[in-house]
Amino acid sequence: SVLGPLGVDDARTALAELVALHRAGLDEPLPLPIKTAEAYASRRRGGGSVLAAQDAAARRWDSDRFPGEAADPEHLLLHGRELPSAELWFPTKDAERGAGWARDEPTRLGALARRVWDRLLDAEAGGTGAAA
Repeated sequence: SVLGPLGVDDARTALAELVALHRAGLDEPLPLPIKTAEAYASRRRGGGSVLAAQDAAARRWDSDRFPGEAADPEHLLLHGRELPSAELWFPTKDAERGAGWARDEPTRLGALARRVWDRLLDAEAGGTGAAA
């Protein structure tokens, strides 16, 4: 798919959101494994419940017949082991609520996943990529 240009205001908003996430990631490792986060956000954008999205994310994260994202070297380095998906679901922080954040996400991974992926998924579905 092709992501067209954003309007000036939407582009500034999107860039500010990504820069803020980058800065937060300099303070602590964010619970934002990118493939797992995409699976979560895709399910939520498609109307799925939090539990359905967590299940989709767990299938991407956990190793089964094939290695999941938990087996990726960067995650092994961070966690020291293959962390089970059940240990990914920390409650959101105050800074991850409010304007620009998905209002219905109870976990950090969910809120961060939606912050990163919603705009892209909207554009891919034929939307403008503007803040939802």
